[in-house]
Amino acid sequence: NKTSKYLFALSLTMMAIVIAVILMLMIVYVESVRYTLIGSNEIDRSMDGIYA
Repeated sequence: NKTSKYLFALSLTMMAIVIAVILMLMIVYVESVRYTLIGSNEIDRSMDGIYA
């Protein structure tokens, strides 16, 4: 059935998007916690390490 396959793909895509958003939120949360714990200098250094 074509419609059920389409709905299945749609639900998989939605789940993937939701998981990606949750992961991004978790990363942002961890980074903000690390920022408050360590301070801005360490964050700037690690950011340079990531983007360099």
